[in-house]
Amino acid sequence: MIFRKVILHLEHLSYPFITFKQVQHAQKWLMPLHRHTNYHFIYIVSGKCVLTANKSMTLDAGTVLLIPPGVSHGWQAVKNYAPQVLSIDLAADFFQGNSEFANLRPDDDIITAPCRYTEISSLNKKILQETLKPGLGEDALISAYLWENIILFMRCLFPGHFSLEKDSDQPLVIKKIIHYLEKNFYMDIDLIGIGNLAALSPNYICELFKKNHFKSPMKYLVNFRINHAKQLLSKSDNSVKEIALMCGYQDEHYFSKMFRKHTGTTPSLFRGKD
Repeated sequence: MIFRKVILHLEHLSYPFITFKQVQHAQKWLMPLHRHTNYHFIYIVSGKCVLTANKSMTLDAGTVLLIPPGVSHGWQAVKNYAPQVLSIDLAADFFQGNSEFANLRPDDDIITAPCRYTEISSLNKKILQETLKPGLGEDALISAYLWENIILFMRCLFPGHFSLEKDSDQPLVIKKIIHYLEKNFYMDIDLIGIGNLAALSPNYICELFKKNHFKSPMKYLVNFRINHAKQLLSKSDNSVKEIALMCGYQDEHYFSKMFRKHTGTTPSLFRGKD
């Protein structure tokens, strides 16, 4: 059973926002394991709660987390610490469709971090005010406040991203690997080959790459291949089989499976929608 008081619930928002909610839960709050079809940002405004996923963790006030689509998780309030929770749902293609955040796409894992920005509270008060006393440009202002929320959340969840985007801040070996991946993405590439290229162990390369790009080099390669495939599907008349080969996939069915995993649709349907 769910015990809660809805402070604010907004739907039918402009892309990429799906819903925005701020809810005060009671001490008996319990949410069974479930999944979302979109990206789910959570911010613990006050109180404490337990998140259950691969493991259980207690989240304090001021914690922000990002839950990718399809990840099973559940919630429970901590006794004497009834939590107030803010949530923002973003479209499933948010990371692929936004060049600013394309390389930050989380890979099937929940990410948590303390949020150091005190502006979050005032931003959400402004959103509440706009809904209670709507005026000229209400939708535009709410969208702007939501974007500011998301950007602050992202800075907490991916610390150093904005500085790491600068070419000079990346280790030379990472630049070399990225150049190799993006130049040879259509070839058969594996982690051992990347290790030989960099003269480093595969495990160390993964650790270093994740530190700079929050994913392994192989997952970076897959994202690059899928993004290139999307461009080919949109702008060329090549068959799906031909595009699979052009993007480094010898098996058309495996390519379609990977494409659907990352975009939520098949290559053929994607081409039809474009």
